[in-house]
Amino acid sequence: MQHSEAELFASAVTAFELTDLQGRGRVAMSEDIATFAGPLGLSVLDFPSEAWSVAASLPKLHRDPVDRMMIAHAILGGFTLVTADKTIRRYPVKSLW
Repeated sequence: MQHSEAELFASAVTAFELTDLQGRGRVAMSEDIATFAGPLGLSVLDFPSEAWSVAASLPKLHRDPVDRMMIAHAILGGFTLVTADKTIRRYPVKSLW
């Protein structure tokens, strides 16, 4: 299905990871996701409780649990992940980049 405008979503897992990386000094920006979500039309979605079992069943291509949770959320929601991560693109999830 194509839309004239794409809807933008971020998993609550992604919001957590951004905050964690900022706290560890791995991301230079200081704004939290809520600061730019509104202007970008980005909605942060709660992590679905059933996603843990999808994440647990994914192939063991890498060991990043946050990425596996994000992938599981995308699979359950039928979302396309926008990522430059080549390992993520090897999972059974729609991706773009």
